[in-house]
Amino acid sequence: MENNHSHSISDKTYIFIWVSLLILTFLSVEASFVHFRAFAVGVALFIATAKAFIVAYYFMHLKFDSKIIGIMVLVTGIVFLTFIILTFFDYGFREPIV
Repeated sequence: MENNHSHSISDKTYIFIWVSLLILTFLSVEASFVHFRAFAVGVALFIATAKAFIVAYYFMHLKFDSKIIGIMVLVTGIVFLTFIILTFFDYGFREPIV
């Protein structure tokens, strides 16, 4: 079976993606110098998630795949996020070891 789908992305879009990823990388580097205290990991994960979404959407062609693939990726992301949140709650409410 042959697919004749046109997955063409313009050069302008690629430049926009590149600039977006550069800005997000710059933000993640600058965020490492700001003392967010308890929110430092959350800020870093938020920026990394934004970059991962951009890469997956354009370079892994989720933009052009069927909706069911996008839904599966979304469900997987929600399950992963749930485990991360539960891990932070577990770590935050532990009794200190004396």
